[in-house]
Formats: sequence, C-alpha cells, structure tokens
Amino acid sequence: MAEPDLEELQDAVNGGQCILWLGPGTKVAETATGEVERVDIMLARQLADELEINLPDEDPLQHVATRYADRYSRQRLEKRARTLYETHASQPDSLHSNLAQLPFKTIVECTPSACMSEALLQANKTPQVSFYKYFGGDCPYTPGRDANKPAVFHLFGLASEPDSIVLTEDDILNLFMSLIGETPKLPTALTSELREKRNSFLFLGFPFKQWYWRLLIRALRDKTQQTQGASPFFALKFLEDGIGESTAFFYRHGYKVRFFEDDLTELLQALREACQPSPTRRSQPAPEAAKPSATAAKIFVSHVSEDKPTARIIANALRECGHDPWLDERSLDVGTEYDNEIFKRIDDSDYFLTLMSRTWMNKRRTYANREVRRALQLQDAIAPGLKWILPVAIEPNAQLEGLQNLHRIECLDLPQDVAKIDKAVRDDMRRRQNMR
Repeated sequence: MAEPDLEELQDAVNGGQCILWLGPGTKVAETATGEVERVDIMLARQLADELEINLPDEDPLQHVATRYADRYSRQRLEKRARTLYETHASQPDSLHSNLAQLPFKTIVECTPSACMSEALLQANKTPQVSFYKYFGGDCPYTPGRDANKPAVFHLFGLASEPDSIVLTEDDILNLFMSLIGETPKLPTALTSELREKRNSFLFLGFPFKQWYWRLLIRALRDKTQQTQGASPFFALKFLEDGIGESTAFFYRHGYKVRFFEDDLTELLQALREACQPSPTRRSQPAPEAAKPSATAAKIFVSHVSEDKPTARIIANALRECGHDPWLDERSLDVGTEYDNEIFKRIDDSDYFLTLMSRTWMNKRRTYANREVRRALQLQDAIAPGLKWILPVAIEPNAQLEGLQNLHRIECLDLPQDVAKIDKAVRDDMRRRQNMR
C-alpha cells in the first residue's frame, strides 16, 4: 500500500472512523489432510462429496448448496452449514485475534461464523452481535459505543440462526433484492454509520471476481451516497481474484475503492503499531475469579444462542462476585442425554436467570423456551416472598410471555449492570437464611 494510503487508513482506524468488513477469505481452517482452506469452500466440498459430484470452479458453495437443497432439504443444508461454521468458530485464529486488538467500533461480517465475536471476547471486549434477516422481520442492532463494545453485524446471516444463513444462489439474489428494496431495511443506526462521510471502509477477504461482491460495493455506494470528499474504501486484493487493471481502474474511479496487495500480517502489524492500544477494561491480566464457596448461589443462565456472548459476560461477572453460574457450554459432558442433564441443572439451581432480548422474543422456536417452562413448573414450590426466576432484560423493552408478573432487572450496560443481579441474589439469600 502506498504510504499516503497507509497513513490515511491508520488515521481512520485509530480515530474510530473505519468500518471493518470481513469476507469469506478471512475464515480458513485446516482440512483432514493438513491443508488450509476457506471454510465456505470446505463446506462446498463436503456437500459435493455427499452429492457425489465434482466441485465447480465458479461460485462453488452457491452452486453446490442449491443442488444439495434440491436433492435433500433446506433444513438438512442449514444443519450442515451450522455444524461446520460453529465447529471452526470456537478457537479464533491469529487474524481475528489481531483484528480484535484494533479499535474498530463497527464490524460487518459477510460470513455466518462467530469467530470475530469470539476473538473480541478473548480480548476482553463486549461485542454487540446482531444479524440481517433477508427473509423479513426486524433486525435488532446495538451500535458500537466504542472500541470496547463494538457492533458486529452479520449481513449474510449467523450460524446459530440457520434460516438466516445465505447459502444458495437464490439466497444471494434474495439478499440483494432485500437490501436494494429495503425489505427489510438495514437497521437505521447502521445505515447512519454507513452514510457518515468521515467513515472509511476496510474490506478483507473478498474475492471480487464473484459478481455479488461487486454488487455489494455498488449497493454500498448507493447507500452511502458518496460525494466529493467522502472517505474511501480500502480493499485487500487477493492475487487469485483475477481482477484486471481495467476492472481495478473502474473500481478506483467509479467507487473510490483503493486496492492493495500487501501481506495481511504486515498490514495488521503496521495498523497495530500506529494505533494507540484500545483501553480495554482489563488491560492488565484479570485477577483470578473467586472460586464458588459451598454456600455460593447456583444460578442457571438461560439464553438463546444468539445471546451467547452476552451470557458469557454475565456469567463471568457473576462468578467474580462469588456466585456459581452455569452455562451449557461450560459443563455439559459430551454424550449425556441433553434434556435430562439440562433439567437436572435447573432443578439443582438456587436461581433461574433468563436473559430476555428481542431476538428471543422474535424466535419461532428455541430450546430456551423449554427451560423457562421447566422453571415455571418449579415456581409454585417456592415460598412466598422468595425469588426463583430472575428475568433480566439485556435489551430495552425485552419481555417474555409468562414472566410479566415477575420483577424485571434491566442489564443494559455490561458488565457494570451485573451488580443489580448480584444485589437481587444476595438480598434474597439473606431472606432465605432468616426463614430458617
């Protein structure tokens, strides 16, 4: 990258005026043979093997996914995609870990992988995760307040919400028809950020030889209403993209896209050196959380999968307060019968915490509803005046049916608001002791 361009990009990132866009090329994993491959290509290869067909050269995932859904079912396709993406999201790679150290306030993910959110969590940040519902419906979105609470918006769906994932050729077309026709609209707050004249865009991992990524650039230009003096788009050009000089010229002058072919590791190093360290809440190693005592409150944390990052933050904060929270990902042994183990955990808990969000409210089906029904069955056995179910709103105006008569705790500013939960639990524990 030319020195003036690098300085401009460094200033934008350091000033919190650069929106990071992550394409499929940023998510790679090791295959069974030890080779490194893009996860979307890995998924296409697995589907092609099941179909017993050759992997096509052009748009392999969209082509193979379309044939897979036709032969089997959309549900089976979504299950395959969710399993693969979630398998490779639990351990962020060095790319995402390095990106998580930079002060981005807004990140737009164009893959279903939660890898970036996981990397942000490991960097002691609090990602505000949401996704676009191209099939219709509201798209809750919490803007990134600062580099410690960045917004992560999944434009191509989220693996934990399989019917939102963009997989087939029809999905691609429907996505762009929804974006252009604004049915549904992108969240207003996100659109405002895209239209902010001072914001630059940094695209990483986009194979622009594929037509729909070029259409994305076009749609963004229209959305941002680029005018004279607007900030540029920066895009890492893959050598295998096959973008000729005439095409690059078209993007540079028609869309203000500045392509660069730098080594990505060196680029990130230059950005990190130029950027002031983001003031994370735990810039020093976090002290070891207090181990739960024998009298610690056992708290079951019920949540939908989309709110997993928030659930982890709340559980960790409760653990630091000396409580004993439980999330299914932390303690459930592989091979145990799921329902029996979950219900046993609920039955053995002192408190049942429900993390209410608009995402939960809008879900048609979720296992978390079964957990709530189990907790409500136990509510009648609780002595009058004592607490059992603790409804916690993690988004404004979030409320679940059946819990309206219970006192709601608003936990909108994390992790500070966890002190409200801690106080409610400790006050109730004192009441329980006084009744003995």
